[in-house]
Amino acid sequence: MVTRGGCDGVWRWENLLELQESKRKEAEMTKLFWDNAGRLSEILRTPKRRIIKDSRSSSLSLQNASRFSSHWFILLSDAFIHVSGGSHTVYNLEILWVELLNDSDNNQVCIFFFNPSVFDISIISNIFFNLNF
Repeated sequence: MVTRGGCDGVWRWENLLELQESKRKEAEMTKLFWDNAGRLSEILRTPKRRIIKDSRSSSLSLQNASRFSSHWFILLSDAFIHVSGGSHTVYNLEILWVELLNDSDNNQVCIFFFNPSVFDISIISNIFFNLNF
């Protein structure tokens, strides 16, 4: 409840401004991502979908992948996407289970994605990716 002359109204106004600024930055990052995503943008772009993280800006690799293979991982607000070569696979976040395992000896984090309808994916990242993800 906003009171006259009270700090409650100011506090709520500042929170609203911070939230709006956060949403604006999120929208700008998403627009930049879609502008640079090429053909993938035409297929997967929706007005409410936002970019959270992608492996081009964060160190992430597929476990046991050959060094000549190309994999791109994209975490969106409603989906996880694996792009390999010219094809892509979209995993709905509502049915995707995630488990993190730390490997402190190798300074890595292993992320297991379990999708009951398809198969499991194991990807490895350095320890710093876990802090930002």
